Amino acid sequence: MVKAGSAIQIFYPKMLHVTCLAHALYRVAEQIRSDFPLVDKLISSVKKVFLKCPARIQIFKNEAPELSLPPEPVITRWEIWLTAAIYYCDSYQTIKKIVNKFDPNDALSIRTAKEIIGERTVEANLAFIKSNFSFLSSALTSLEEKGKPLSNLVSIINTVSEKLAIAVLTPQGKSIHTKFQKVLDKNSGYKVLSKISKILVGETDSFDGLPEVIKADDIVNFKSLLHETITETLGFHKLCAIWVPKQLTEQHMLRVHPESFWDAMNWTVIIFSSLLLLEMKLGLHTIHLKPRDNPNSGVTPLHPQLKSSKPPFQQKKS
Repeated sequence: MVKAGSAIQIFYPKMLHVTCLAHALYRVAEQIRSDFPLVDKLISSVKKVFLKCPARIQIFKNEAPELSLPPEPVITRWEIWLTAAIYYCDSYQTIKKIVNKFDPNDALSIRTAKEIIGERTVEANLAFIKSNFSFLSSALTSLEEKGKPLSNLVSIINTVSEKLAIAVLTPQGKSIHTKFQKVLDKNSGYKVLSKISKILVGETDSFDGLPEVIKADDIVNFKSLLHETITETLGFHKLCAIWVPKQLTEQHMLRVHPESFWDAMNWTVIIFSSLLLLEMKLGLHTIHLKPRDNPNSGVTPLHPQLKSSKPPFQQKKS
């Protein structure tokens, strides 16, 4: 995508290719998950202990009625994994007490969960994750919200950078902060947006670092929401996940309009019926109607098969 954006920029010099900032934080959360394999294994094994097992779920509710069931994180939603790690940090002793009540011979997940939950290293890792990276979950949620101006989005990324810099003193924190810096360094469009945001809020009055084709009237357009800039200023409209010019909107809307759907269904029925009639005329498909009282008595087919011009096979006389 970066190469494609650079190639298109030749024809549209004012175009900025900005990689999704929420996806950048997803990459950081992915690095956290890979740096703490024991925590990841704990979350996965405890999830399997209660998955589709009403008896164990009932025991959990009886032992801890005020506590919600353990989260079931999805691998593509990294903020849910962070939320799960914070959950286990807050209720570690309660989860440990409940898991120890189960028989390890009942399931492999119970045996694995009991082995991991007994290690003190896991508890220390959970405390480290909550104290240093709990803010990433709320930052991801804020970036996914609509209706935020450019300055607010840049402020969220700057806050994340400042908080990750505090954790650099530890080996795990250093690798995670390095991952964050690499992701931002590859996002050249974000650097331009950050510079524009500083000009709009009055932090700087220099155009250094901006492309020469971007002028003052272009920067003013970035003060409004990015959604308004694309729809009102550039004249584009969003359909599903694709931005298309507004003059094409009516044509694209016809593709998803309910009336067009039913028109397509009607045409499908007509074509299918025509093909069925053609097969019946050619003798490729016949319909036999049999009465209920005497199913063995067949009725003459609506479209009898065409008679073959070849004589029937006759057995040679010995």
